[in-house]
Amino acid sequence: KIVFRAGVENYPKPFQNLRASAATDVNKKYGPTAESMWIGHGTAIAEGHYLMVDPETLERAKREGLTGEKSENDANPFDTTPASWSKEHR
Repeated sequence: KIVFRAGVENYPKPFQNLRASAATDVNKKYGPTAESMWIGHGTAIAEGHYLMVDPETLERAKREGLTGEKSENDANPFDTTPASWSKEHR
């Protein structure tokens, strides 16, 4: 209700998103040990659920050619479709 009345964009799961942003900021500035202690979870949980690539890091990686962006002809590393299937089956 409050978000609607304020006329701002409603984000899904606002507290989880704020926690993820905080975890990313703390990890970037102070490292994974401090992030785990201050945010309150282990490094595996942080890496799997909270840590994100911030826009500045992504831009730096693009400039340095380290984003891993692939052309449409390159294989998708997350595609579990058997390689023997044609594109029509995907």
